[in-house]
Amino acid sequence: DVAVRILLESAEENGGTISGDGLQAMHQAVPQAALYVWDQDSKKRNSGGLSAAVHAKCAVADRLIAFVTSANLTSAAMERNMELGVLIRGGAIPERLHSHLEALALTRNIVSWR
Repeated sequence: DVAVRILLESAEENGGTISGDGLQAMHQAVPQAALYVWDQDSKKRNSGGLSAAVHAKCAVADRLIAFVTSANLTSAAMERNMELGVLIRGGAIPERLHSHLEALALTRNIVSWR
């Protein structure tokens, strides 16, 4: 009974900044997850037409725990770079992060992949 929702950057051929198809790879790795992307019209409007990418790295569980990190999901981040993350248990921040991500979906700033 776990709902997994993941926001990822789109591939270059779909208006994103990633050279590979990370969405397809994530779908194969976690087929039950609902995948989201930044809506291309919203992305252009919110970035003023400049290059923009999904760069946020956080996880929220049960509105009670949040993990916020600087690490990308790359070999450099995992093997060579110095990265930092913070785990927050309880308090208002996990709930506020959850609500913010929900609002992005409700306002269609982020949309379901496929």
